[in-house]
Amino acid sequence: MQKLSKIIDISIEISLLLILIIFPFSYSEITLSQSLLFFIIALLIGGILIKNMTNILQAGYWGILLAIAFMFVFDFSEKVNFVHQFNLPFEMSKRIPLSSILLSLAFLAYLVKVLIEGKLIFSDLPFVRYLIYSVSFLCLSLFVFYPIIEVNYQMGFETDLHLLNKLFKYLLILILATNYLNNEKKLKRLSIGLVSSIVLNAIATLIK
Repeated sequence: MQKLSKIIDISIEISLLLILIIFPFSYSEITLSQSLLFFIIALLIGGILIKNMTNILQAGYWGILLAIAFMFVFDFSEKVNFVHQFNLPFEMSKRIPLSSILLSLAFLAYLVKVLIEGKLIFSDLPFVRYLIYSVSFLCLSLFVFYPIIEVNYQMGFETDLHLLNKLFKYLLILILATNYLNNEKKLKRLSIGLVSSIVLNAIATLIK
């Protein structure tokens, strides 16, 4: 059972790292100012790693900082279309982003681990609670007030669904980050992957 749990941990980490590998291919979607912002974030994370300050920061708070950075990375990773990126002769009008598939697989693996271990731990940090409350409130509002919103603002169901879909994915990232990254070694590995991914993207954006 312990061996299976370890295999699941590895699969979760590989899924998250693969999302980071996809991110540099989104350089064409990123402006110079956004690239510079990402680069500053990478420098801050890298500086903390070099100075070994992770023991000063509580694991939960450090996990949330990484989760926020990961949300931005994930948002751009979802825009990567490798068929278009490499000019492959295939027509794909509708597609499921590879990053979304990887995130789903990582979260499914996390749920299997929860079932095996028989415990589900949600972080009690304020940011986590507020995001869960926000997603729940938006879901409830959509079902209760949708007829009024549709008549007066004509936003369209697809717009609302896209917003909820994005927030739900952010929630999955937050849960994975605050529960999976529960020790310094895992935090450092994902942090190094995040820094490397952002730096590669910044370089690709500057030389495009």
